[in-house]
Amino acid sequence: MGDMASLDDLCHIAREKIERGADSCEILYWLKQLDVSIIDAIKIVRKVFAIPLGEAKEVVSSHSAWSSTAEGAETLHEIFIEAIDSFRNN
Repeated sequence: MGDMASLDDLCHIAREKIERGADSCEILYWLKQLDVSIIDAIKIVRKVFAIPLGEAKEVVSSHSAWSSTAEGAETLHEIFIEAIDSFRNN
């Protein structure tokens, strides 16, 4: 995250935004505008909304602000699995 605030700082700010009426959609757009990685966004959503990891992953990856990032990660994951399977078969 470089110059950005720590994950704990971002969680604190997100909680303040929620207290002022922001919803999860607004939080996700805000995180994307800050150029937070999808992994860190998942961590923040999980912590701030107190939800399980799988649910946080689904919330972030299905949101329009992150959909292209999630699609790219899924494609990379599929290529990786194919490469592993090919390696095992040789």
